Amino acid sequence: MLEQALRQVELPFVAGDGRVPPSWPGPVPTTGPDVAHLGAGAAGDRFRRPASSSAPGRGTLAWSPGLACSTAATDGIDEATTARQMNMDTGSTRVAPSPPLAPSESSLPGWEVSPRWRLALAVAVVAVLTLGVMQVEVPYLAISPGSAVEVGPLVDVAAERRVPTRGQIHLITVRLGQVNVAGALRGWLDPTVEVVARDQIVPPDVNTEELRDFNLAQMDSSKAQAVAVAFEELGYDAVAGTGAEVVQVVPGSPSDGVLVAGDTILGVGGSPVTAHHDVLGALRRRRPGAEVELLVESAGRAGAGGGTGEQRPVTLTLAGSPDDPATAFLGTTLRTRAPRLDLPFQVDIASDRIGGPSAGLAFTLEILDVLTPGELTGGRRVAATGTIELDGSVGPVGGLAQKTAVAVDEGIDLLLVPTAEAEAVRGLADDRLTVEPVDSLSEALRVLVDQGGDPLSPLP
Repeated sequence: MLEQALRQVELPFVAGDGRVPPSWPGPVPTTGPDVAHLGAGAAGDRFRRPASSSAPGRGTLAWSPGLACSTAATDGIDEATTARQMNMDTGSTRVAPSPPLAPSESSLPGWEVSPRWRLALAVAVVAVLTLGVMQVEVPYLAISPGSAVEVGPLVDVAAERRVPTRGQIHLITVRLGQVNVAGALRGWLDPTVEVVARDQIVPPDVNTEELRDFNLAQMDSSKAQAVAVAFEELGYDAVAGTGAEVVQVVPGSPSDGVLVAGDTILGVGGSPVTAHHDVLGALRRRRPGAEVELLVESAGRAGAGGGTGEQRPVTLTLAGSPDDPATAFLGTTLRTRAPRLDLPFQVDIASDRIGGPSAGLAFTLEILDVLTPGELTGGRRVAATGTIELDGSVGPVGGLAQKTAVAVDEGIDLLLVPTAEAEAVRGLADDRLTVEPVDSLSEALRVLVDQGGDPLSPLP
């Protein structure tokens, strides 16, 4: 690249040793050495007196064959012309001034670069080197605004089941990409772009292809959960398993010392539990300080895959959640054991090459909107970001600044975000769009009604 750039630079120069190529005023003595050197070229232009001329005073001069001379200086100058240019005088021979030598490799031993062009050359070199450095990749990733994607065309249901809608529900994407030096500098100067160290997002032993596959797998899981949750909201028993398995117990919580990882909750307050969201739903109907009776299958006998382990009744006193003291808190992380989906009819969601789980809430709302009469959105352009869990809860997502920028640029009327991130998004939106916090699907439906949408109706 540097070589190419330098070939394009034109440099004016002065020939030889800094002097204009000389003219030769004579006289040239004929009594000295046989060869007289004329000028100060690299090889010199030489005249030699022919050997047949022995007179010391007068004679003729001829080109010496085989000696270097500038082609530009001798082209078109024959011996006759040279002879006519000579002024014969007593005791000496004068040579008329020769044509100026043109710059050539043979007659110019070097270049003298003017200061102006030295500066131009330096600037060109610095520019080329800077351009090369700016293209060097660095171990950073840039999270930048993506786009608002309308979800309606992505949801595929049988034509006889689809209900026409006027409003739109959008998911919002962000772009994640490797950056070079130039990209990192632009990102640091742009408030809508976040430049982070690669190892903060991608483990050192995970390559780009593995990261893409992981994100696509998260999207597939998000779509399946969105369909199941939508049908659950419509009254179908779409998600089932063999109980709510304890994954983790929070130290100091009501479950500490009573439940252990691997235990499976089979019932709450006399009601059967087939999935973990059954337990979460039962807790939402209780207050802190209330006692709750659980039917638990002990770990160690049945294992994580189900079976007939020992069952025992357990009574606990619920505490207040560390995040919200008014919410009942059991102190466990649960998952559905051996989960399965039982859907009344097929619903497919196309996501192209979009990855990650943050479109779960948007997918769920769109499924409900196209399957039921009325307008959940009230005919407005609504965007939603947040994961959706099988119990209907909405989880936090990242890329807040980027998603807010997309929502503003795309003219979104209402943006639904997880409650924990609502304050930050409102600050970024700066009154340019309406931002509402939601913790669950039921809260999202309530907010839509408050913003002018229709309440959710049963399936037709």
